[in-house]
Order: sequence, then C-alpha cells, then structure tokens
Amino acid sequence: QAKLFEETSNGIRLNAQEYTKLERAYAQGKLDDTNSKLETLKSKYDDLTRKIATCTDAEERANLVSQQEDVRQKINDLGELASQYEGLTSKYNAWQKAEEAGSDRDMYENVLKGFEEVDDELIIDLKDFKSFLEKGRIRMKRLWVTGYRSYELGVFSDKDPKLTVIKYALSNYLKSLLEEGKIDWVISGANLGVEQWALETAISLQNEYSVHTALMTPYLEFSKRWNDSNQMKYQNLTEQVDFTASTSDYPYMRPSQLKNYQNFMLEHTDRALLLYDPEHPGKTKYDYEAIKKYQEKSDYPLDIIDFYDLQEAAKEYEENHRKNFY
Repeated sequence: QAKLFEETSNGIRLNAQEYTKLERAYAQGKLDDTNSKLETLKSKYDDLTRKIATCTDAEERANLVSQQEDVRQKINDLGELASQYEGLTSKYNAWQKAEEAGSDRDMYENVLKGFEEVDDELIIDLKDFKSFLEKGRIRMKRLWVTGYRSYELGVFSDKDPKLTVIKYALSNYLKSLLEEGKIDWVISGANLGVEQWALETAISLQNEYSVHTALMTPYLEFSKRWNDSNQMKYQNLTEQVDFTASTSDYPYMRPSQLKNYQNFMLEHTDRALLLYDPEHPGKTKYDYEAIKKYQEKSDYPLDIIDFYDLQEAAKEYEENHRKNFY
C-alpha cells in the first residue's frame, strides 16, 4: 500500500500522487455532502412554491416568499461551492486518465486548460452576438431594461391589476422613445418580473413600431430550478424574441458570471430604463449602482420609473378606461 510520505536517499518526501488522490477523495466527499444539502434545499424550495400558490393570506404569503428567497440564495451559494468541488474532481479524473495512458502532453494540456478556465473567469466568446450588435453601431439604438422581480412587487398572477399598470407604464415609455427615434432594440434579462414584462410589452408593440427584442441570461440553464409554469413562460418568451443568448458557456458556478453579464449589458447598450425606486431597494440596486458608476466615464442615459410614476400611470389608466366605458 502506497504511503503519503516516502523515505528516499535524500530524506522524507511527500508522495505527490497519493496526495492528489487524497485531495480528490476529500473533494468528492465534500461534493457528495454539498449535493445532498442541495437536494434538501430544492425540496424545501418546491414545497414553499406549492404553499405560495395556495396561500390566500397576504401577510403569510409575503413571509413564505421571503423564506423562499432565503432558500434560493442558499441554493445559489451551495451550487457555487459544489461546482468548485466538481471542477476539482473532474480535473483530477482527466489527469488520472492521461497518466494511466502515459501521455505527459495530455496531462500538460489539461493543466493549461484548467488555468485558462479560471483565468478568464468563464467569460464566453460572444463574437457572433457582439458583431451582430455592433454591425450598425451608429445606426442601432439599444435600450437595456431591468427592474424589480415579480415577488418584490407582490405580483403573483398575470391577472394582477398591478401588472396591468406596470405594462401600461412600460408601454408608454417605450412608445415615447420609439416615436422620438431614440431606440430600435429592447434588450433585457429573463428574471421573472420587470425584465420579462418589458420584453412582452416590446413584442406587443412590434405591429406598430419597428423594434427588435433580445433576451440575455448570465448563465446557461437559467430557468432550471423554476416550476413548470414559469419555465413554460420563459420558453415561450425565448421563442418570441428576435435574439436570445447567454453571456456564459456554463450553468451557474460563481458570482463573477453575474458581474460579466452586467458589464456586457452596459457595454452593448446605449441607455437604460429601470423600473425601480432607490428609496425601496431590491435586487435591482446592484444594476442601479453599476449604471451610476458606468456613467462616471461614459455618456449613458438612465431613466427610472419609480413608485410615484406608477401611481400616476394608474390614475391615467383608470381615467382613460373610465372615458372609454362612458
């Protein structure tokens, strides 16, 4: 049986091969443990999803949504940890196979590839889409739209009156920019909430205006953990937009994928619209802060639809429909 330390003519030395095996076994054990925790959290998340769907008490529902968000964050954190352990074990397996085959070159190239994957922080080659967006850089006018998640606004149904007002406000804003010739592309993410609603609104305007739509995600399998209904919405939306892509070649692995996505959106759009109120921060505060910082070195207009604007939109919508009714 091989030992971790060996006695040689030059003294005691560490057996590198046995140490690597030990490291691999440790990582595999941690991976199994982490995956087990992930399955437990996923079951809890799904259970909360079912409870939210049937809950009729507003206060209790808000509490359940808050619990679900905490679980979602834990899942993301554990998922990142699992990917690190998984990366270590898979790299070891590749190394082991190369060693058994007696190919030093394969081992060398595997090590280099491993360093490259870490060094570039998983930024994928988006040459096709970058070229596509920049082909008419002077001509194209691209708007990035983002904002609150649906649960942050308490919208849990497509029939919620709040959603009608939100889409009305988005539609008015997009029409204004389109009529002024300030945009011809609406580019957004896939998060449940303002991002999907903005793309749906832009698509609904395509019969009246020449506007294109693009849906971008920060990593692959973006909707994997959503329930069937939300996955179906996502799938339908990807089929309706003019373009869809991910800024990463991998499923979620690390926070840097979100930062890379943020940078990509800033560098490949010409202005932004946030449905967001700085006095009531949510997930969108990270995009808001990134945009404000980007404005320090770039001419990048930012428009905000806040809660006051939504209240005004609600009044206007009600007045218009009251007139139509009479």
